[in-house]
Amino acid sequence: MSIILKNSQYNFKRKVYFLMKKIVDQRSKQRELYENLLIALFINVPAVNIVIASIIPSLSNGVMAILYLVLICLFFFDYFLHYIKRTHVETIASVMVVFTIIIEYVLTWIKIGNQLSILYLVVYVLLPLLIISQMDINGELVVKFCVLIPVIGVPFFQKVFQQTNKSISMGLSYAFLPAVIFAISYLLTCNRKNKLVTIAALVDLIYFVLIFLYGSRGVVLSACIAVFMMWLIRKKINHKYDPYFGIKIGCISVVTIIIVIFRWQIVFFLSNFFNGKGITVEFFDKIIRLQKLGGVDNGRSAINKVFLAEFVKKPLFGHGIKSFAYYTGIIYPHNFLYQMLFDIGIIGTLIIIVPIFTSAIKIFKRIGNYENSTVLIALICASVPGALFSGDLWLNPLLWLTFSLILRREYRR
Repeated sequence: MSIILKNSQYNFKRKVYFLMKKIVDQRSKQRELYENLLIALFINVPAVNIVIASIIPSLSNGVMAILYLVLICLFFFDYFLHYIKRTHVETIASVMVVFTIIIEYVLTWIKIGNQLSILYLVVYVLLPLLIISQMDINGELVVKFCVLIPVIGVPFFQKVFQQTNKSISMGLSYAFLPAVIFAISYLLTCNRKNKLVTIAALVDLIYFVLIFLYGSRGVVLSACIAVFMMWLIRKKINHKYDPYFGIKIGCISVVTIIIVIFRWQIVFFLSNFFNGKGITVEFFDKIIRLQKLGGVDNGRSAINKVFLAEFVKKPLFGHGIKSFAYYTGIIYPHNFLYQMLFDIGIIGTLIIIVPIFTSAIKIFKRIGNYENSTVLIALICASVPGALFSGDLWLNPLLWLTFSLILRREYRR
């Protein structure tokens, strides 16, 4: 009798254990879905903002602020609920990056006044570095959400992509760049494809067609880099021996050299070809217009001269965060490295860039988790090329999110 009672007690405890485990697993999966959806929304805020503002023009001035405010509240709530007890320092470098930025921000405030709102600093820079970097990121979910979210703009193409002088704004082009990059990433690297996500990815490529026809050169370049990077990563992660891999790389190198040497002839040929078909491609036409005016760099050379003249005055410690406009009258230098050097000097730049650069090299040498690698490379392609040619370093949350993920331990094991 006692044996039967013990067995029944054991079976009861066993059933309770598995029931509790099932409940915990379900809650963990739900939290995982929720957190990775938040991260995907954070990446796609500019695109969502443009879609909502195009549908409801009266909200055009406040949508982005509301979206970021809601997200920051949700991120902080989730962080204090699940992560604060196990917060860990990823690396000493991460601490040094945050510490350097905060010290420079305070010193700037003391020297020349507040040049960057504390809210912008928190949302665009510190939130990605301190909070999002602590979360358990599921790369597969982030990629899928980043493919699905931009589809909401598809029914409103005409309103979203309003053209001025047969072109669309640079801001609009860069807002939808993550949609294009993540669509390319999913189609080229994901082995376990979902039909719905695959259709969404193909739909997202319509954004690339519109951007190619009417948008920014930098966005087109970023998308081309993404295609090449994803192809290389697929080769590396699949671990399949390819006897023609060296030949393929050689061919790509030769084609790249030919394109660089004969770039003007190629641009003129393609422009004439498309124009002959009745298709106007702003990407080519803008290059031709600027080349005829003697300014293909779109005024960047003049900005670079101003940058250099002011930079040499305070090369070591810089002029202060977001101080370029204060000293030069130009909003920003259109290059995040130049802006970083100008704002926090050589020393501050080295503290931030060296660990990021060395970590990035380690990541490329040994790519571990397949899906998470895809997220990271997609973010690099979506943020770094654009930040080298346009935009404000301190108002670029995508770039700081990329930096925070590069510094995570799990990607460098």
